[in-house]
Amino acid sequence: MDSRHLMTTGEVSKVLGSSRQHVVDLCERGEINFVRVGKHRRVPESEVLRITRVNRPVDRDSVRSLWLHRVVLGHLMQRPEEVMESSRKVLERRLSKSDYPGSPRPYYERWLEILDSGVERVSEVLVDRSEEGCVLRSCSPFTGVISEREREQTLQSFRRSYS
Repeated sequence: MDSRHLMTTGEVSKVLGSSRQHVVDLCERGEINFVRVGKHRRVPESEVLRITRVNRPVDRDSVRSLWLHRVVLGHLMQRPEEVMESSRKVLERRLSKSDYPGSPRPYYERWLEILDSGVERVSEVLVDRSEEGCVLRSCSPFTGVISEREREQTLQSFRRSYS
């Protein structure tokens, strides 16, 4: 198991909005898969995504964003180095301008972590239907990856399909 994707019980509790002890209890009851690192429990990030996953984004804007990011995913698969590099530059630019209370800085920093995890992890997050996936897409660093024409075609298809 890749240790870069292991979370502490404290980190999991923040994602779930619960106490750390609740996460420990879930682990001990077998409701969350975990591994031990020394005396400590570590929960795979994929397990946290599994338990927080929703069937579909709740609002229309989230669904529209999901459609657009599916197009981004195609570009990522075809030109991974280019897409990853341009996204990193977007994040660096945004981070340099987001040092104020209430800024989306934590989400930009999270995207940097995800980019550092590699193409496979980025591809998972781009189409992740969990609440975290929806929030991260709202602060997407993939500006400019798809052309204006692709964007318009995707939005037209979305409007026809999601009316």
